[in-house]
Amino acid sequence: MTRLDELLQCITIVEHNQNSPASSSSTNPAPSPSPTPHLHHIKLKVPRFNGTDPSGWVFKITQFFEYHATSDQDGLTIASFYMEIPALA
Repeated sequence: MTRLDELLQCITIVEHNQNSPASSSSTNPAPSPSPTPHLHHIKLKVPRFNGTDPSGWVFKITQFFEYHATSDQDGLTIASFYMEIPALA
């Protein structure tokens, strides 16, 4: 349960960082680019999570989703498929 709690805490931090507006000292901050679909020809394996190293897994899966321009909703669904027991429990 401790590892699951760590994972949930890491996910919450990542989500918060993605949803927080970037702080800028400029009075006219540049608009953030809108997400565009990427056409990648490199096939990457989705990292599996077995309950160890939750921070490392969150980093890897976040990078994977950014590379493939995966929506948050789809990312949560996909991530659940790649959790192994005992992490899935």
